[in-house]
Amino acid sequence: MPIHSCRPLLALLALLATACAPSYLLGVRPAQPNTGQTGQTAPSSAAPHLETAANGVSLAVRFQGYEPQWLVFEVEYHNDSPDTVLISPAAFASIPLRQTNALPARRRVRPGESVPAAVAAASLHGPWPALPSAPLPALDPEPVIAGLQAGADQAAARARRPDWLGLALVAVSVATDIASITRSSRETRAQAATRDLLHEAAWTYTAVASARRASQAVTAEAMAGAAARLRDFALRPGRLLPGQQVRGYVYLPRFDEADGLRVLAPLGKRQVTLDFVQTHQR
Repeated sequence: MPIHSCRPLLALLALLATACAPSYLLGVRPAQPNTGQTGQTAPSSAAPHLETAANGVSLAVRFQGYEPQWLVFEVEYHNDSPDTVLISPAAFASIPLRQTNALPARRRVRPGESVPAAVAAASLHGPWPALPSAPLPALDPEPVIAGLQAGADQAAARARRPDWLGLALVAVSVATDIASITRSSRETRAQAATRDLLHEAAWTYTAVASARRASQAVTAEAMAGAAARLRDFALRPGRLLPGQQVRGYVYLPRFDEADGLRVLAPLGKRQVTLDFVQTHQR
């Protein structure tokens, strides 16, 4: 068999091997959950979470879900102290933790089985990056909101902008149509062909320009919606007065090749650590 004839077979075998590779659900839970028996600081009384307090300021953190690049935590502060407390979502950070830094031999993972990150990576033939040397900072929502809103405004402005070139092409096309009517039978084949080409170019350009404006309008709506969601749900920087409370989402970078996550959280003038377990279930 010629060598080049094996290539489709090899590609098919590679595709089948990829299709048979296991997939995993990522989960995050507190290392030592507090389910909110104190009742005051729990983001959700029925959901496992971690909570801590210092000098009259309490903090509760619960895993909410994950996005392609972020782990989302619901955070709630209560200020029962006599002082104003600064809230800074950008001051959060995380440190990925591992059971081992060595990849084991690949083995079959049963459906529903939870395995360490190294076993999951080995079964997926995936990369095994080194642990970061410094804590991973949380998403700062303010510049992201501003950037999304600015992008939405620019895309919306482009979608509303008059297309003078398109209008000019349509006007010329209409004018040549009118001229052809007045010439009637005196129009030559070359003139008719030129008129048809100009007509086709004008309407093709108009269709493409309309599609582009529609795409820009969709982009503007999507970016404005993303900015609005962050504005409404993310934990925002500010001052928490005595007796007040605040709740919002904090976004920490995903690091799937980890078995745990140490969250560094600001609490008044201190920084506290909260440990979570990261699971990989087939």
